[in-house]
Amino acid sequence: MEIPSEKKIYCNRTVNLESISAIGFDMDYTLAIYRPETFEQLSYQETLKKLVDMGYPKEILMWSLDWNSMIRGLAMDTLKGNIIKMDRHRYVKMAFHGFTQYTKEQRKTEYNTYPVLGYNDNDLVFMDTAFTLTEAYLYTQLVEYSKNHALNKTFQEIHWDVRYAFDYSHDIGDLKKIVIQNPENFIQWDPFLLQTLVDIKLSGRKLFIVTNSRWSYAQVILEYLLQDCERVTQKPWTDIFDFVITHAQKPAFFQKESHLIKLHPNVYEGGYYKDVHSLLGIQSASQILYVGDHIYGDILRSKKQLGWRTLFIIPELEKEIETAHSLHYETAAYLQSHELKNYVDTELQECLQNHFHSDDEEVQKKIAFLKEQKSHLHLNLLEQLAHRHTQFHPVWGEIMKTGNQNSLLASQMENYACLYTSYVSNLRFYLPHKTFTAQGDNLPHDLP
Repeated sequence: MEIPSEKKIYCNRTVNLESISAIGFDMDYTLAIYRPETFEQLSYQETLKKLVDMGYPKEILMWSLDWNSMIRGLAMDTLKGNIIKMDRHRYVKMAFHGFTQYTKEQRKTEYNTYPVLGYNDNDLVFMDTAFTLTEAYLYTQLVEYSKNHALNKTFQEIHWDVRYAFDYSHDIGDLKKIVIQNPENFIQWDPFLLQTLVDIKLSGRKLFIVTNSRWSYAQVILEYLLQDCERVTQKPWTDIFDFVITHAQKPAFFQKESHLIKLHPNVYEGGYYKDVHSLLGIQSASQILYVGDHIYGDILRSKKQLGWRTLFIIPELEKEIETAHSLHYETAAYLQSHELKNYVDTELQECLQNHFHSDDEEVQKKIAFLKEQKSHLHLNLLEQLAHRHTQFHPVWGEIMKTGNQNSLLASQMENYACLYTSYVSNLRFYLPHKTFTAQGDNLPHDLP
């Protein structure tokens, strides 16, 4: 059966599923994909309420969320109050201060053309998961508001307040209480998820969950997602998983020892990654495939520090692939224009080199013509690239690209995710014996 491109699992690092004895899952935005138009709107309103309680003006309660305004992979420069998009070398390619986009000259002046720092820079907050998009939009609104209203706070302090209010609404506030009353209003139900998990279990693998959510919340969400389990298997959904670890506090779960508390049979709270190894009874970390949506919290730590195999879930991939397919002819035209520009540039360089000191009028005319052609083709390429950019997102463009370069998110995904796909249920097309084989690496001189 031909698997649709948007449903495929893509491979950065070779993985033989036969060598995998256990598959673990994050829950939020991995097993449970939230509806942004309802869940993020609720999160936004709850965060606004908390900010007002903290002393922010009551008029912000009238604000509204444009949940589609941000994309994953951006970063908040909280020192300067900017939202930025970086390429794989960490050079800033786009920057907004509030809702005002920097010009090319302003951007180069602000960031001095040097790559910004990585995860060790506390002033830079990466938007690695869908949860952070709402936070970033609210931060942008407050930066914009501060242009004309005195908040008496630095941009960094504004971010600290937003982060605290956001965390409060998720952990202590009413957000999750509202969600568990009607989970169908806030979470997409995947009709293929249950059978996918059952098939994995029947193939002999052990299954587990490690989530930062508490059990009181996770239990309701998982019951909703796997609501047909007893009808299909004559067993409760909890029998699918060998164990569930809640309130794991990732990424600390992968770094610092913490006491594992047993709540119910096969349900735990807290703990440390070594508890996973112990509960599974495995000898090698490479026997585990961990599935998550957060590059830093799920994928980077489990891969880099533990050696687990990793599968990155990015639902936005479906739209990215569909859009790329719809631009097939435009992409072909762009590549053709790029080849023509390279040809003209080569002709120009040869002409300049061979006739460097020539005063011949015909030679000078040819050089002037080639320069004009090169400039024209360059502008044409920029226009084509800008058009492509807006087809993916009207402001930020393609998640995986910044111009012709891979984005920082794409680079992180390539470095730390063995596999990546749009939804967990895409595993149904591959289990249980598939070997995912990575393509060979190429340097520029390897290509024809």
